[in-house]
Amino acid sequence: MQDEDEIREIRSISTSKSAKGKVIAQEHKRGKTIGTMVMPRTTPGGQPSIKSVLQGKEAKEKIDLAVAKWMIDASIPFNAANSAYYQTMFDAAYSFGVGYKAPNFYDLRGYLLTKNVEHVKNFVDSFRSTWKETGCTIMADG
Repeated sequence: MQDEDEIREIRSISTSKSAKGKVIAQEHKRGKTIGTMVMPRTTPGGQPSIKSVLQGKEAKEKIDLAVAKWMIDASIPFNAANSAYYQTMFDAAYSFGVGYKAPNFYDLRGYLLTKNVEHVKNFVDSFRSTWKETGCTIMADG
């Protein structure tokens, strides 16, 4: 049995600048090409400008400095950044959007602590049924 290769003719795409300097893709009339499915790389939105990249870097550095300053001020070990919940915290705050107010001292030591303790208790309870079968409880290395 021979493999049959499908052969298609590909139209070439030429670009030209309009009066306002925008690049326009023009296709030749041979059939559907990749140019009709994919935006040309030379479109104004194709690549971020150097200005926007630098502004993005400056904004990120400003946020990073604020996080570092907070960690230093509160004597939080830098190892805390290795926590599985570190990035999750920032993602949750970002998804809330502008205007998010972080929990205060009383909320953290009050109902938020209580909710987290309850969550851990429920997690441990989910394993209690296996303790009778296996004869062991919670084991840790280290």
